[in-house]
Amino acid sequence: MNALALLGENRSRRALTLRFPARPPAPARYRGLVQFDPEACQGCGMCAFVCTSGSIVYRPRPKVYEWAYEPGACTFCGRCVEACV
Repeated sequence: MNALALLGENRSRRALTLRFPARPPAPARYRGLVQFDPEACQGCGMCAFVCTSGSIVYRPRPKVYEWAYEPGACTFCGRCVEACV
């Protein structure tokens, strides 16, 4: 197929991308960047389990747990805050 014919065909079609109707509401307890409070943490790891972007990494160790957060990978969805009990 000719490249110019293909270009003309693509320009004549309507856009196929569908827009998301609205932003999902932020959870009530969500306040921006995740901050770890070791005294409030129970060590369940649910925050890392529900993190869709994988920006929270939780590694349980005997009698100790490791928690790491990469803010550059975070999508600020607030799911980690909702899952934290």
